[in-house]
Amino acid sequence: MKVRGCGTRTPGGTYLVCTTSPSGLPVEYFVVDPPISMDTKPFRSPILHEQNGTCHVIIWIGEKFYPSAVDFIEEARIQGVSRRIPNTFPLEKLTANSKMILIHPKATSPNFVQLVENSQLPEHKCKHYNKLTRKPQPIPSHENYREFCFWHLYYTLAKTETETKRTIGNTHYHVPFCKEIAQLTTTINYKPAVFATFPIHKIEHIRDRNGKVNPEFIKKAENIKIPVEIVNE
Repeated sequence: MKVRGCGTRTPGGTYLVCTTSPSGLPVEYFVVDPPISMDTKPFRSPILHEQNGTCHVIIWIGEKFYPSAVDFIEEARIQGVSRRIPNTFPLEKLTANSKMILIHPKATSPNFVQLVENSQLPEHKCKHYNKLTRKPQPIPSHENYREFCFWHLYYTLAKTETETKRTIGNTHYHVPFCKEIAQLTTTINYKPAVFATFPIHKIEHIRDRNGKVNPEFIKKAENIKIPVEIVNE
């Protein structure tokens, strides 16, 4: 069973899913880099957002389950994305072009660049992807620390050399230790930001504990334009 940072999936729940594939794009492609700062407060229920005639779903990724946006990205790299939405959500408005737009409360920093400008820092490899060519396109100002880069967040997580391994659910990964940045962690400020957008490959509805499916969902599924699957977990 997949265990995520937010736990296991709930019987009777409905989930937006982006799957992984050996022949698919790497998770780096879906990262918004630099993250887009948002002046917003935490919200529990996903928000339907229409842009240029297409409806998308804005989702808050809470710090309680994912202390860093990096944790969510590394989980997505291994397990894909599965986000619960209310059974009353207007799923019929979503199409094949709809996306999950993800916001994390600590996805960007307004003072990181200023804090590190006089430090001797390791060489940084920006993993930015060009959305049109679908190929890596590092941003020079990110690599020389003149502009905040999503991938800078990886340096902020290990405060000592023994804290480089991280565990989120049953996802395990390592982050680099940078002494110069570790010394600054208490002074780094963070802000909410859009840090990733993922396609919605399908909608999964979990059977209840008795193996049954809510008849109202079955009726609702008839009007959903995205593939729908009924699953046991």
